[in-house]
Amino acid sequence: MIAPLLIETCLQFIQRHLGVVGAEAQEDMLRVIGFSTMDELINATVPESIMARGRLKLPEAASESQALQELKDIASKNQVRLNC
Repeated sequence: MIAPLLIETCLQFIQRHLGVVGAEAQEDMLRVIGFSTMDELINATVPESIMARGRLKLPEAASESQALQELKDIASKNQVRLNC
């Protein structure tokens, strides 16, 4: 049996590290720090010299099984080298 204190500790960790959940919570966070939108926050904090403009050119999303197969294919190319 898992101790209730351990469960509570885990839940607190998850809540702290998963970020803001829900539009209302995000709006509250932005208001507290003086912004009305995420774009305003990003524009105020990310230097223009590194700001990405336009859409990213990313491939179509892979399914979990496709992603696992791709990772297996990459891992199969690993070579074990020994220093003796």
